[in-house]
Amino acid sequence: MPADPSLLPAVRDCLAGQFALAIDGERKAILEVLEHQLAQSANRDKWAQLHAALDTLRAIGPHLREKLADAIRKRIDARLSPGSDEFSKTARFTASALSLVSEDEVQEEIAVGNTTRRLREATGDQFYAINNRLAVVMGLPGVLADERSPAHPRIFVRALLDVIAELAPDVASKLSALAAHDPALLTALSSAYRDANALLASRGILPDFHRSYGAPQQVPGVHAVAHEVPGVSAPKPAKPPRPEMPAATAAPAAHAPPKPVATAAPLFDRIMANAVAPEAVVNELVASIFRRLADDPHLTAAAKAQIARLQAAVARVAAADRRFFTDPGHPIRGLIDAMAELGAAGSAHHHVDGRLPEEWLADETGALLAFGHLEMAAVAAARDRLAARAQRHHEILVEDDALVRRVRREDEERAAVQDSALEIAHRISSAEITTEGGAFVYETWRPVLIHAHRTSGHGGPAWKHSLATLDDLLWTLAPRTSLEERDRLASLLPAVRDRVSQALIGARIPPQEIESRLAELDRLQAEVRRAPAAVASLITTTAGLGQKITDDVTATLHISAEAVQDEGLVRGSWFEFTEEDGSHLRARLNWLSPVQGACVFKETARNRSFALSLADLRAKRDAGQARPVDGPGVALACIEAALADMARERGLGADPMRAG
Repeated sequence: MPADPSLLPAVRDCLAGQFALAIDGERKAILEVLEHQLAQSANRDKWAQLHAALDTLRAIGPHLREKLADAIRKRIDARLSPGSDEFSKTARFTASALSLVSEDEVQEEIAVGNTTRRLREATGDQFYAINNRLAVVMGLPGVLADERSPAHPRIFVRALLDVIAELAPDVASKLSALAAHDPALLTALSSAYRDANALLASRGILPDFHRSYGAPQQVPGVHAVAHEVPGVSAPKPAKPPRPEMPAATAAPAAHAPPKPVATAAPLFDRIMANAVAPEAVVNELVASIFRRLADDPHLTAAAKAQIARLQAAVARVAAADRRFFTDPGHPIRGLIDAMAELGAAGSAHHHVDGRLPEEWLADETGALLAFGHLEMAAVAAARDRLAARAQRHHEILVEDDALVRRVRREDEERAAVQDSALEIAHRISSAEITTEGGAFVYETWRPVLIHAHRTSGHGGPAWKHSLATLDDLLWTLAPRTSLEERDRLASLLPAVRDRVSQALIGARIPPQEIESRLAELDRLQAEVRRAPAAVASLITTTAGLGQKITDDVTATLHISAEAVQDEGLVRGSWFEFTEEDGSHLRARLNWLSPVQGACVFKETARNRSFALSLADLRAKRDAGQARPVDGPGVALACIEAALADMARERGLGADPMRAG
């Protein structure tokens, strides 16, 4: 179905209008939420913040629908034109400014992040459908990444916060006003997605769409043309990454390779212009190219044998079609590159699709030579099949790459810290406890939640169980004045203490530290029970995040997937690096860390992996020492070398330019 960008304004207005209408319809209920919180709160310091939030929403009320719809439209337009203004980035923190972030900004980001995550999880199917339909409208292949979606829940949350911020006197009242919208946000966003999906379906955009993760994607690289491989089942759909995680970690996505430039043509033309017997020159060049392939120490003997079988047939083609020497996109060049990539030494013992690489090479070569001559359509098809197998082979090798595994482990560690810090900080910020109590809870529960993250993952059983205990722990540290609450507190304390103890043991905290933590818990809870009014007087508007939480949050912020994709930094892309001695090497980007920004490259020629930071890679690129290229370039290097040698032998001089 062709792209139809003319639909985007209608979708934008539908999303903005319906969301604003739904929120406006809940104004009375939202004010009642704040009034109820004000009536129930025993913390006098919090009264001012709640009063300010009420005053803010009452003042905005008559203009809420208009202002909110306008704010959403601006943010959607900015997302459709990234970089055009400040609204194009809904996230407050960036990788280039991990520090220098105020505590107010961290609190705001935590509130926005948690609200967005809840909305994203609750509207999963609707959001997935609208994203797929928007991808069609925008003319983008595959599923629209969260980071590029003009319908992402974060846009609506940020837009609402923009409107509230116009009149809110401080961050605390602004976030209280935002939190009061929690029940209404899901209803409003669900209505907006429903109407936008219906609008697009009525215009013929995926009218019968059903959610389907893991749809087949085109294989990336030079020759990324999909071909069905007889007798080979399709790979199982990959589990989609968590919404919070950028696409940098996902399986390689199709991307357009750099357009090759045929700089070998002038040198070849000079050689042929001075040739007495052009046919003999062509045969000599082909023989020179295949000698270099046979001498390549980075190819297996099996791969060399299959490539050598093609020499005579390639010579016949080159005699009639001399574009083989000048056109970087010639099918035979691509075939040689794919064979070399799949037959690289040091990795040939790994099976791909149930067979060894040398078996696939032998089958494809035999099938091509069965015609008696090389049919270009058959060559192109064989090239694409081998390129696809080479990509799958790379993915198998990535799983076995020690450097990638190490970076992944570090990413998982940092992600566990960030997720845990955000979750605990959100709950502490909502709890009516002292700053001392908040600091104790964070230091005590941080290792517990990190351990749960590592063992069962974010949202897993251990994670949920740890959060339930955390909520009870926070409840026992807040002043309780009513008889009913104090009775519950008395019955809950022993159970909470036991659960905290077991959680610390499970997180492998040293026994001496566990005893110290439990003693501190006993002291804090005793103070709350003995003098709740006195403890309440020590509670500020929030428990405070503290520098430790701020550091945990800002030190692990994710790299923007959208930004690195726009730079061509996608798993499976190839780069050519210029070494200090002027030599060149080509390497495949096997892994891009979404947390650290570490780029792990594999130089298949030498079967080695190396890592560069994203900053170092950008610096090399800006200095002309790294550039994206069209695959491993084995055929190109051999052809260039053969032409240069012949030119020197004939006194014509070698063209120093390199092809892409």
